[in-house]
Amino acid sequence: KDSGGALVKKVVTDFGTSSAVLPIRETTTLVDTNQVSETEYSYDQTSIQVGTEGSVGTGTFSWGNIVDKYEYGYGSSAPGALLRHTHWDYLHLASSDPNVSNPNWKQYQTLNIADKPVSEIVYDGSNNVVERTYYGYDEVAPTTTSGVAPNHDYVNYGPSNTIRGNLTSVTRWVDMAGRNK
Repeated sequence: KDSGGALVKKVVTDFGTSSAVLPIRETTTLVDTNQVSETEYSYDQTSIQVGTEGSVGTGTFSWGNIVDKYEYGYGSSAPGALLRHTHWDYLHLASSDPNVSNPNWKQYQTLNIADKPVSEIVYDGSNNVVERTYYGYDEVAPTTTSGVAPNHDYVNYGPSNTIRGNLTSVTRWVDMAGRNK
């Protein structure tokens, strides 16, 4: 609201109801000019078995991680042009990025290590890649610490347990000169 109490900006959030109640769209309207912008979201998901012992079906489950975010500029009475699209791949899902090798994704999913991005790619409104970030996890074996940490479960979580979700590297590429890679 402005100093006189008049509404200046209205934000409406729409929620999806497919597998989890998560925001799928946020629409912002500047009341005085009727300019509208929008951001849309999609989330990670996987098929799961649902139901009871006698009646099992297939459903969809999401951990609530954003996999795609589309940001649109302001337009007159409707959202404007696409400005940016950001895509994320995660450690617990098979990657759609050919630059990411993630052969252990199923093990991370089983352990419910489900909040670790392996790649973030930003595209401009014309779908040109303008930034890439890659995250590496568990790339080196843990150091043996037998007997050092009191009450640690060395049987199940010793140095041979290499699926931990520890961030070990970050690589960034930003397209400063208009080149795409």
